[in-house]
Amino acid sequence: MMMITRNSWYNNPEVLFNIVGAIKERETVFLSKGADAPPIRNIMANYSGFLKSNLDAFRFFERDYNLYYSLARYKRMQVFSFNPVIRKEQRLAWNDTAIGNTSSFDFGLDFDSEGLHDVMTAWNDCKKVKDLFDSYGVPYSLKFSGSKGFHITVPHNNLPNLRITSKVDDDMSLFNWLKSVATMLELKLGLPTLDMGIFDPRRIWKADYSWVCETGLIALPLSDEQFNNFNLSIVEPLSVIRGGIRNRGNLCREGKSDGFRAMVEDGLGSEWKELNSN
Repeated sequence: MMMITRNSWYNNPEVLFNIVGAIKERETVFLSKGADAPPIRNIMANYSGFLKSNLDAFRFFERDYNLYYSLARYKRMQVFSFNPVIRKEQRLAWNDTAIGNTSSFDFGLDFDSEGLHDVMTAWNDCKKVKDLFDSYGVPYSLKFSGSKGFHITVPHNNLPNLRITSKVDDDMSLFNWLKSVATMLELKLGLPTLDMGIFDPRRIWKADYSWVCETGLIALPLSDEQFNNFNLSIVEPLSVIRGGIRNRGNLCREGKSDGFRAMVEDGLGSEWKELNSN
């Protein structure tokens, strides 16, 4: 019987190709719940060789790191030093310029249940939004988060050209606007598992095709068939490999170029207008 380990998963060229396709031009992050594994941010991994060198340098396989990426894309991503002193200086400089260096930002919706045993509660909420998006032709991708829920992502080119700023009192901030849309989705559809605390410019997302340490499952982009018939066996590493992942990508639904705008203007109705009049 074929045996897949976390190490062999990340050494699979087809896995790496899909991961790098998801994290390119974004900040890559290693995070662990373990006390002996400090968070590692500011990784630039536009190529599989860069990703592998960081996996090795930060002892990824010796620690329970999960792999994340930023919802932001950046105009310029420098390669940070592995020397901790130099890296700290680079990190502080990067933090001062990151928002101004942002080229685009995707709209992420995170449905998070109480635990893996309750994942279908998050599935039900995710399906409500998926059905609404499908009815308006909203372009989006959808994946299992690898642990307790699901992520829906709307690509940046469907969003309005608002300011990318961390100022919470800026009415023209993209993040305030995205939170308003999420709030109206929650009010219209009733979405108790929707996380409303994620709308900020440095938000990170579980990386597509990454292995999640807490569950041993894969953060897998799902087709309509996989989502509609979801069960945890679909996202087990062996099932993912057997299903074929060569050049699979994030399975973004093409939708309509004006689908998201039409949903916001029409699909959320008077509740949306009332929110924006306050």
